[in-house]
Amino acid sequence: MCYHRPALATMPFTPLPMRCIDANRYEVTIDPDVIDRRYDLMKFFEVMFESGYGVRWPDWREGVPYLVVQT
Repeated sequence: MCYHRPALATMPFTPLPMRCIDANRYEVTIDPDVIDRRYDLMKFFEVMFESGYGVRWPDWREGVPYLVVQT
C-alpha cells in the first residue's frame, strides 16, 4: 500500500493499493488531479506479507518515516 498526502499536517494520508509487476516489483499511480501543487507530496509504503508480517518504508527507526517529492 502507498500512503500519500500534501506536506500539510492537517491532512490525512490517503492509501492507494500497489499493482504487482513481477515477483520483486510493484507500481502505483497517484492521480495528478489529487495533488495540491501548493504543497510538496509526502509518501510512504507499507508491505504486508502472507505470513502476517509487515514492514513500512522508509523505516521510522532509521530516519524520517516518509519521502518528500517536490511539486
